[in-house]
Amino acid sequence: MSLILELCVEVESDIPFATREAEKMKAEVFRISPNLVLNVVTRKAANPFLKKITWDGGDTTVLNESPLSQGNQSLLITSQKVHDRNGGPIAGLAGPDLGWLSKPALEDQGCDSVHSVVHEWLHTIFQLTRIDPDRAGCYGFSKRGQVWVNALGQEFNQFVLSHLCSDGVTPKER
Repeated sequence: MSLILELCVEVESDIPFATREAEKMKAEVFRISPNLVLNVVTRKAANPFLKKITWDGGDTTVLNESPLSQGNQSLLITSQKVHDRNGGPIAGLAGPDLGWLSKPALEDQGCDSVHSVVHEWLHTIFQLTRIDPDRAGCYGFSKRGQVWVNALGQEFNQFVLSHLCSDGVTPKER
């Protein structure tokens, strides 16, 4: 199975940052699921648009970018800082086909930022902003009690990616 992610940036000078995140992401996806070929194209956003989101009791607007090619997914790395109602940083949010990532939040995570990037990308391919653990079987992976499928982290990514390629059917084909 092969998928293409368009990892976009607001400003040209952030392309090296996006390229580093893309390399970490491809390595992590390959480590977890060697049968999945992930191609990542880094580029400056061509047609960014503001999208209103409701998060943790509040509304905000963030930049998004639609994929340039049908069948691809896109994540826009923005310089915007977004916080939850307790003042904590939000690393990103994604849903069907597209989403965004906060560069300041990713920088604060350092090498662990790969888990946030993979996590948001998984939301774009599953066409959902949240994956309900009680309906996990509907998305092609089995429910396991130790995994919170809405939580960030290596366990979530490993769980989803290890089941994603188990039957060769992509989430969009289910």
